[in-house]
Amino acid sequence: MKSIKKTKFSDRFIAGILLLILGGILLMLLDDDPNWVNFFKHLIKNILRIVF
Repeated sequence: MKSIKKTKFSDRFIAGILLLILGGILLMLLDDDPNWVNFFKHLIKNILRIVF
């Protein structure tokens, strides 16, 4: 049971990091659109809540 929980946590952590990187790239590309910026800020906050 412990190994399963660790695997799920690490998978979430890796997914969170990948989403933060992708979000950062998209923020740079779509920096002109404030709606996208707000959307990704909200998304990143939710990801951090889930991961941590």
